[in-house]
Amino acid sequence: MIKKRVIFLLLFSWPILALGSPCWKSIFETNERPVSKNHKLLILPFENGSKISQDDWISHLFPVLLQDFLSLAKKTHTFISVADPSPRFFDSSTALEIAKKAGADYVITGKFSRTGQAINISTRFLDVREGIEKRRLTGNVEFPGTRTINDYLALAVEAANDSFPDVHVKKKELLTIRHETLSNEALRYFVLGSIALRRGSLEGVREAVRRFEESIRNDYNFVPAYLGLALSLVRQGFVENMQGENFRPSFTRARLELEKARLMKPALTKKKAEEIEPYLKAETDYQLSEGYLAQGDLKGATREMRKVTEFLPGDLGSHERAFELLTKQGRIREAEYHQRFIENLNSCAGEKR
Repeated sequence: MIKKRVIFLLLFSWPILALGSPCWKSIFETNERPVSKNHKLLILPFENGSKISQDDWISHLFPVLLQDFLSLAKKTHTFISVADPSPRFFDSSTALEIAKKAGADYVITGKFSRTGQAINISTRFLDVREGIEKRRLTGNVEFPGTRTINDYLALAVEAANDSFPDVHVKKKELLTIRHETLSNEALRYFVLGSIALRRGSLEGVREAVRRFEESIRNDYNFVPAYLGLALSLVRQGFVENMQGENFRPSFTRARLELEKARLMKPALTKKKAEEIEPYLKAETDYQLSEGYLAQGDLKGATREMRKVTEFLPGDLGSHERAFELLTKQGRIREAEYHQRFIENLNSCAGEKR
């Protein structure tokens, strides 16, 4: 009976990658899963009130930077929409409806207009459960440059603290998150790279690498761009490894960019490295597993491969590898644990292949 079950599991799982491209968005999100938090806060793209097309990227500027600030919240997971900006988003009823469909408890939406070197901003803080606007914040910031933008975002975090009881971000913590640059182009490419990366597609990862490289070329001291590039590169290397390509150059570059960021801004790097380092640690354990396997040590190979799946729970290939190693040893119950991951990762949860 056990042998039949093993054969069924193998037949069910192994052809999966051959049937179509993996669900990259689901895989990346599972790999970089946030610590479990009780509440969700959605930030929508800000409406471009001045209707200047060359400023459309600013619609994502405030959400991208504000998400980094609010990532410090202990009980609330903050995520942003990568949808194209729409005037409808600033409407409270529309924003609440979108947030409800996204499973969010709170939503932040905003509108901006630029005149010369000044941007006027209005931000709404909405409670989805109560269906009401809790607060509205308005202000003016200088542009280009991020100094006064950071000041406004700090006020926005205070407003979120007051509006949503589950946020609790301490003001002194924000000093480590401030993104400092005087270059408009460095900031623009950083935002475009951040949005591309958040799309979760293979094309998005490749675009993000190019955008962050361009951001760095415009400001060699802009640390967030180095961190964005490092995350893009480990994702790229991860994909290359799953596709049987040479992934080491991508991982080597990622380590280099992460180290540059750490030397310039260790506090900011420490927070962002939580998403990057699991990929790098998993690579080491993967190589150890292959080494044990070459020596005929199935137990050692299995142990190290299961470490890979702990670092990267979305690594479909490593779950399949662990599944194969366990079934060869007759450890069926343990193999079924990885089988469940394989099934979930291939369901795509509504994602298009």
